[in-house]
Amino acid sequence: MLNYKLLVAGERGIALRLDIGVPEGLALDEADLTVIIGNLLDNAIEACNGVPQEGRYIGLSFHCRRDYLVVQIENPVAPDNGGAGGIGQTSKPDAENHGFGLRNIEYLVNKHSGLMQVDRQNDTFRVNLALAVRPKTE
Repeated sequence: MLNYKLLVAGERGIALRLDIGVPEGLALDEADLTVIIGNLLDNAIEACNGVPQEGRYIGLSFHCRRDYLVVQIENPVAPDNGGAGGIGQTSKPDAENHGFGLRNIEYLVNKHSGLMQVDRQNDTFRVNLALAVRPKTE
């Protein structure tokens, strides 16, 4: 899934800044992680579509620190793309059927005793997550 999303980003002219260092054998539900990363990348790709080609990028990092998997993603957003209600709100006209991505992520972060920070400064959007993990036992 990660490779597919990154391929889509590349096809849309989005520069990728990846820093991924995760050891094998973490006890973390793969389906939950897929939903989290899929939603984050979908949101970032969509936001980049509203930015001039030369300014498009996605910065994505994964690292383990102590008992947490730390995920950070950053991307530019158009100056007028704050969503109808601000951070975490969809900017799509059909808001009733969209805008669930960050809420789904927040639910899963809470499920994994984690932390989530969403921030927009100027024209840059960032999400930082920390998910509690532990090494798999044999």
